[in-house]
Amino acid sequence: MLVVLWLSLLLTVVAAGVAYNSQVEGLLTRRAVDRVSLLAAANAGIQMAVYQLRHPNPKFRLWADGRPYSKEFEGVDLIIRIEDESGKLGLNRVSQEQLKKLFVSAGAEEKQADSLADAVLDYRDADDLVRVHGAEQADYEAAGLMSGPRNAQFLVLDELLQVYGMNYQLYQKVAPALSVHSQNPTPDLRLAPREVLMMEPGVTEEFVDMFLQARYGETSISAALPTWPGGKQLGVFRGRGPVFNIEVTAMTPNNLTSRIRAVVDTERKSRFAPFTVLRWDEY
Repeated sequence: MLVVLWLSLLLTVVAAGVAYNSQVEGLLTRRAVDRVSLLAAANAGIQMAVYQLRHPNPKFRLWADGRPYSKEFEGVDLIIRIEDESGKLGLNRVSQEQLKKLFVSAGAEEKQADSLADAVLDYRDADDLVRVHGAEQADYEAAGLMSGPRNAQFLVLDELLQVYGMNYQLYQKVAPALSVHSQNPTPDLRLAPREVLMMEPGVTEEFVDMFLQARYGETSISAALPTWPGGKQLGVFRGRGPVFNIEVTAMTPNNLTSRIRAVVDTERKSRFAPFTVLRWDEY
């Protein structure tokens, strides 16, 4: 009788374990399917964004200044944000002074900002001459770093992490302000992200909040924006693109999310290539 009871207990435990494992496997399978569906919806959002950026009727084009757009694709809610890369600082064109301002606005001390700005310029220039606060190959080797300066233009933004003295925390703060696809030495403030706006002299977080709120409410390129501190003129709107950073977040009703961030060149290269993907990240 005792043996029967033990066998019954053992079978119960085994059955419970099998049921639990089946439940977990089922949950993981559903999560995997949900993720595939969400990424497919986010991909569709990228296609929507590119189409509307190139819409023949300007009234239907999306603004590329970071404002959020709510869309829907086959029952999945999408939030689309588009940034024109011309609103950012061109990493291969930006000056030492602008870099220093950016690093200081991101929380770096003056001395650290000076060193990093010079190190960035030393990294991208073609010579081996060390700037006053910069770094060349010997400095990288002395610090035990695996790689030295490229002595050529940055190819990808992540490469900034290889610059002598750069840390990941500061990189995360300054990266949204920079682009390897922009050739503008000075960004267009009508399109610039918060990180670039905060570099401007005399601005406060409150003013930037007000400016962005007003900018996101624009429906015309001639719409009035808040007066910039010191009476600075924003100048004439310089147009759009052709390179854009598009971020699409796909959400289900039960709060599962997936995100795609893509950098695309919207200039048509051929009838078979309406746009070119320069970078693609899935989260």
